[in-house]
Amino acid sequence: MMDQSSHTYPGIQVLRQQFYMVKKLGGGAFGTVYLVQRKESKEMLAAKHQKANKAAEMKYIRRELDILHMLSESDTIVRLVDYFESSLQSIILTEYLTGGELFERISSREYNLTEEKCREFVTQVVTGLIFIHGKGVLHLDMKPNNIVCVSRKEEDLRIKIIDFGLARCMDGEQSIPITTCGTPEFMSPEVMKCTRASPASDMWSLGVIIFMMVTGGFSPFYSHKQLKMQRKILRGNYNIEHQQFASVSREAKDIVRALLVVVPSNRMTTVECHDHKWLGRRANTDNGMTEVRRLETQAMRRWLARRRWIRACHIVRATIRLTAGKGPGYLSSEEEIWI
Repeated sequence: MMDQSSHTYPGIQVLRQQFYMVKKLGGGAFGTVYLVQRKESKEMLAAKHQKANKAAEMKYIRRELDILHMLSESDTIVRLVDYFESSLQSIILTEYLTGGELFERISSREYNLTEEKCREFVTQVVTGLIFIHGKGVLHLDMKPNNIVCVSRKEEDLRIKIIDFGLARCMDGEQSIPITTCGTPEFMSPEVMKCTRASPASDMWSLGVIIFMMVTGGFSPFYSHKQLKMQRKILRGNYNIEHQQFASVSREAKDIVRALLVVVPSNRMTTVECHDHKWLGRRANTDNGMTEVRRLETQAMRRWLARRRWIRACHIVRATIRLTAGKGPGYLSSEEEIWI
């Protein structure tokens, strides 16, 4: 990985001179993302703003910047455009993907989701993970929100992997020590136990994503009780015979089984996944009717609604912390960027 600690980057004043802020796109624990427009060319970009007034915070941000540089050659990874920083915060500028989050798109009542389309999306994710792992990088936050559609056009099925805020470089090791990170619902058992993470950790998360896609949104380990969900993940306790699997191909079930394996070394690798017969199939096989049958996505809409509710709760808690005066809030520095 490149050492960016001695580099000097353009300041916030340069960003302000070159871009208009259009609107807020979203936010989370690691920052807020805005849609911005380049004044000269009218190009739309995504600007991820993160608080960075401590050395430790800057270290994590620079690590994400390094990783995005390393992955810039792949068409399945969000493209890094520019970077700005001040003594208070940093802004990572990336391409703006107009299609929105994958699950938001395919869960629509109007969208015709089929197993064939699921396979097309998964193939691209696997291609991206092959590239990421080939560079010695772990994503460590693979989940539906971090798979985004390139375009809103119905016929355009291209997707890209985003958000490398938790990503880590392996520095030539087979696995690295890890503390709990990511979203519990998609977290592998070894990450949940804070032992060691490896490329297999991302593959577990992929298994959860595939399960949800082909069942129309049912989450294999979800429970509203956190401890129960953790126990299910640690034991690999899920139901492959769920009724929503009734119209799913045998090969799709097989790839889920090969990914949701508790022991990391027994889990399917990215290359094995890419070569799996499910990803090599086409709708004109003997099971063609299954491939083109529309999948019901009501469960996916419920899952998205639950996630929006959790996000809203986080926003309320953050607002309470700000009004209580417990440390500087992210929004307190917005005026420095956009006057």
